[in-house]
Amino acid sequence: MKLTTLILLTTLQAAAQIGVPERRQAKVPVCVINQNVLAADVPVELLAERLTTKMFADIGVGIEWQHGRPPATRPNHCILTTVTTGVPRTASSHALAAAGPFETNQITVFLRRIKRRSALSTAILLSYVLTHEITHLLEDVNYHAPSGIMKSHWDAEDFNRMDRRQLTFTPSDISLIHLGLASRHERRSTE
Repeated sequence: MKLTTLILLTTLQAAAQIGVPERRQAKVPVCVINQNVLAADVPVELLAERLTTKMFADIGVGIEWQHGRPPATRPNHCILTTVTTGVPRTASSHALAAAGPFETNQITVFLRRIKRRSALSTAILLSYVLTHEITHLLEDVNYHAPSGIMKSHWDAEDFNRMDRRQLTFTPSDISLIHLGLASRHERRSTE
């Protein structure tokens, strides 16, 4: 009986691993500096950061959040986020945020649009917006996937999946993120 149980457990474990991509852990966590946490939205922004951190942790990428003004000699590898209630005239009418240009490692989030955009909790939508924009900078390419977190324009079904925390990265995005991280690590080691 014990041998049968052991064989069954081994078979189930092997079956569970089929099709599961190997988890790769980033060598160095990604540094993200949130420059201006808006006083009225501190709980929302902190929850969004936790949700964003989890989405990246699920694919083996660590995020290290810092708050406040970046040091004058900030490392080039840190991503800077700015949350604003205004929207620049150059932003497209549907954009919830903007990243780049890629060399700058900067993200601007349009919080007023996020608050108006859907019935989702602001923190949930903000976390997906941050994850999407951070991914653009990590992948270092202007690429959108046909589905998932990196889809160009989210639709009602995507918002429903966000609400259930089921909107995820595609396997292609996971590969691009890890390739981008390897490239960032190489550049960082030569600085």
